[in-house]
Amino acid sequence: MPSTLMGPPVKDPKTKKEAPVALKTKEYSSIEALKGMWTPPERNKYKPLPFYDICSELKTSLEKDYSLKVNKTDIKTVPGGLGKNDAEFVEKYGPDQNYGREDMQMFTFFDVDYKDQDFKHMKMLNYRYGVLSSHDTTRGTWLVAGAQVGACANGMVWGKEYTAKLNHFGAFDDIIAEMKYMFATGIKYIFDRHKLMDKCIDGMTQAKLDNVKAHDIIMKSARAKAISPSSVLKVDDHWKMNSDAGKLFKDRNAWSLYNAFTDAYKSQRITSAFDNNRKLNGVFEREFQLPMVA
Repeated sequence: MPSTLMGPPVKDPKTKKEAPVALKTKEYSSIEALKGMWTPPERNKYKPLPFYDICSELKTSLEKDYSLKVNKTDIKTVPGGLGKNDAEFVEKYGPDQNYGREDMQMFTFFDVDYKDQDFKHMKMLNYRYGVLSSHDTTRGTWLVAGAQVGACANGMVWGKEYTAKLNHFGAFDDIIAEMKYMFATGIKYIFDRHKLMDKCIDGMTQAKLDNVKAHDIIMKSARAKAISPSSVLKVDDHWKMNSDAGKLFKDRNAWSLYNAFTDAYKSQRITSAFDNNRKLNGVFEREFQLPMVA
């Protein structure tokens, strides 16, 4: 898929000519914004679920079943394409069309209040429950453990995603009931990933680094494709505290270096940031013997 996905042609009000338009990532701060969002029609043995229903069920389970207050909601939706399965576009533009639609992949993160739980880094981190889904089969419906550093809004994902298979075939009510069960078991799984996150942060803060070791890890991360070559200097500048963001992490340890990477991810598309962060966890797990991908 091209880096910039194009939507169907629209008429330019100035030139009066029709031309495809570049589709964009969108951001929302409430699940209410997902109401009425287009959901593909049912295909052979596949019934897509509305993003609103997915997020609503997870939020309800967090708040009612686990008594976790949701303090903040961050949602990003990314363009995608159905190709030959997009009957509406195929009928209008032909079977060889390659137009996409906005709001085809969803990344939603709920920040929760762990005030009654034993979490060590509550003053520094916002602990997050993430749910991912897509209409273009790019990703299944996943739960992921996440966090955001309060001082700089560096976001991160942690550990292996919870990928209990969600059957998208059959009666709608049956699919929703299966999703509720998935969330009921998956929330406990993400809770445990947050506990591991605390231990790994402790391990990283205790792992002292000099510039030679830090640069070695930056290059290993680039080879693992956890960061693009064009972002290596940005990570290095952050580590050397040449930026305001880098000056927030003055300790010369693995945690400061980790945040140099996650700060660079903020300028990336959410799909790339998510995938790169998971690769980065693998590098840091190998370098510091920490359960960061468990």
